[in-house]
Amino acid sequence: MPPRDGGRKSRRRALQGKQRNYEGESAMTTPEQRTASVLATRDFLKTLAEGKTYEVHGAVRALATGMLLSYPTPTEILLSSLALPEMWGLPEGSPDAS
Repeated sequence: MPPRDGGRKSRRRALQGKQRNYEGESAMTTPEQRTASVLATRDFLKTLAEGKTYEVHGAVRALATGMLLSYPTPTEILLSSLALPEMWGLPEGSPDAS
């Protein structure tokens, strides 16, 4: 039987004690997870934009290409991770900045 509160209390309990981001809000991921996710999404958008691996509709390809224009590059993520280590982790394979 589902909880009467729709699961809100259990979700709230699950968030208690979690990491906080730089604005004090509940952080659902670590900086390293966030970086890996953003870079994986960039790779996915590149795959859609190129349309080589999968047959992709032209509109989806055009949308992915447009999104990549303003999506952060690995170099931009690296620079951001050096400036905001609490927000971004170092990209995998980058030289250690310490």
